[in-house]
Amino acid sequence: MKTYPETLREIAVLSSGEDVKVLAAANKTLESLFAADGLNEDNKTLALILTYRLQMRIAAIRYRDALSPELYERCQKLCAKILVQNPPPLARDEAEQLMLQIDATEVGRRALAEAASRDLVTATQCVALIAELDGAGTLARLNLETVPFYRDALLAELARIRGKTVKARQRILEAKFGSVYNAFRVSLADYGKYNYYSALLDNAAANAKVQVICSPFREEIDFLCQRFSRRNKKELFTADVGALSAADTDAVDYCFERLALDSSDGYFYLFGLTDLTGNQKNLDCLHRNIARLSMTAERIILADTSAAHTVFTALTDWAAADTEYDGLDSKLNYGYLAVPDYPSVTELMQAAKLLETPADTDFMRHNCPTLGFIGLNELLINYKTWRSKAEYFHKRNKAAFDRFARDMPNLNMLIDSGWDYQCELSKTPPKPRKEFDYDTIDIFRPENLRAIIERPGIPLTAKCGLAVQYCALLGDDASVWKDIPESEKEERVETACKVLGRILETYDPEVLYTDKPDCKYAGQCCGGGKTIEFTRKTLNGDVSFLTDVIAHEMYHSFQHKTTREPWQDWFFTELQVSRHRIEQWHLNFGTYIELEKNRKSYLVQVVETDANIFAADTKDGCADYRHELNFTKKGG
Repeated sequence: MKTYPETLREIAVLSSGEDVKVLAAANKTLESLFAADGLNEDNKTLALILTYRLQMRIAAIRYRDALSPELYERCQKLCAKILVQNPPPLARDEAEQLMLQIDATEVGRRALAEAASRDLVTATQCVALIAELDGAGTLARLNLETVPFYRDALLAELARIRGKTVKARQRILEAKFGSVYNAFRVSLADYGKYNYYSALLDNAAANAKVQVICSPFREEIDFLCQRFSRRNKKELFTADVGALSAADTDAVDYCFERLALDSSDGYFYLFGLTDLTGNQKNLDCLHRNIARLSMTAERIILADTSAAHTVFTALTDWAAADTEYDGLDSKLNYGYLAVPDYPSVTELMQAAKLLETPADTDFMRHNCPTLGFIGLNELLINYKTWRSKAEYFHKRNKAAFDRFARDMPNLNMLIDSGWDYQCELSKTPPKPRKEFDYDTIDIFRPENLRAIIERPGIPLTAKCGLAVQYCALLGDDASVWKDIPESEKEERVETACKVLGRILETYDPEVLYTDKPDCKYAGQCCGGGKTIEFTRKTLNGDVSFLTDVIAHEMYHSFQHKTTREPWQDWFFTELQVSRHRIEQWHLNFGTYIELEKNRKSYLVQVVETDANIFAADTKDGCADYRHELNFTKKGG
């Protein structure tokens, strides 16, 4: 007569078999052993594991052979029942593995059943089923030796159906949106015979992945893009985005997908964005596709025929609100395409012997300031009739040039003073200094904030420092900062940023915090000055350092705003910021060097040095004038 251990060992061998009748007989033997009640604890555990294994093996083989939905549900219920009975760990692992396998097999069964369908929707669903299975890592985790599974067949079918689906989708989309794409893609005039052009793309935006060029004349931007691509031996792919202004989002997505596929190695030049009309969903879709294209493109150039850089502003505003393409603003820059400068034109015309008398020079000064680079090339090519060419281009361009100049922060960014060009529209008086809005600032003791901002005889930098410090501490000593709850610290820092934004007439920024341990910045100004991000370490550290960081980052916001807005006298009278300095900031933002790339170069950039100086001035001013203020108390 066999002992209990010998019987259990035989059943363990049988449990890996394929014959359902043999497995069922072994299970009955186990039931008789339990009924005899002669098993010790170890043998009971082994017998229980074998019982569960045999039941699951029988159910799995029946389902595998029939692949019927009813047997799939029965198999699922059996595993679920075993799992709630608190089985030994080995039995639990096998039950969980079987549930995983039968779920995967059922998905595969459905996918394979649908794979033969010629219907595009069904085929697409099949791809989704198998891809979901594969993407979740389910196929890779299956123990194929325990329960046979059609993994290789499924993966092969996935590849076949995916190819079939893509081709079918392309045929449908081409039939539906092909005409839209043909309008989207355009050819440009050939400027190959012209020799003189702007160096804007080589200099001002050397590191910008997405460059917006502002000019009143789109053909000037066309010309620059063509020369830039030829100099760098890259093909130029052009697209009229304005043709998509009324298209639905599917059409927009298709056109950009095709553009990316057709144009794998080259520069992208997109125009027609300045006066886009359409619903917000359409505009967001256009911005999303430009952002997506920037992830693979070597360079994207966007034309903007408005001096208010509406294309740049719309794209940065969208990027600031969209988390999927975080960081687009760091790739983005804009620049003004200036007309040919006076000294260069004079030199070229003298070399061509066109300025032989003072009258020639005087004629050039008054009739060539707005001719542009296309006009300059035409003038030098047709040198015998250069006077009529100069008059033609100046007359043709002047009205558009004057409209454009009206919105320029500084006319010198477009035309150097050597031309002595008079544009009355560019001499509109500066906007008056805004009155500080106290009503929408939520702060304890607003009269203390008013006492700072309206105090006569205190420099603006000192007011900035005092306001930031008051927002952070409410008049208390710096030692209290460590005991303030973190949520309240966040509110105070956000208020400090908003107050400083209003003093500097920049943005009421969105204030964010990061917990990234590898972040090298104490704070960052993002989204073109509209978002300030601090690290948690800075928030919970020394309050003196925190207020310094707030001043530094909000000055960056001010720098961004001034490079986009008309000139204000108080920039110089209250902060000693010249027009020329703003031009330098604009250039620096286009060639900005990140801290992690080169710390030394990062620190000497003009935007960083000026922000550091401002932060130091606010700290010194706060120390110099704090004694002149008597805050009403609570502590505040």
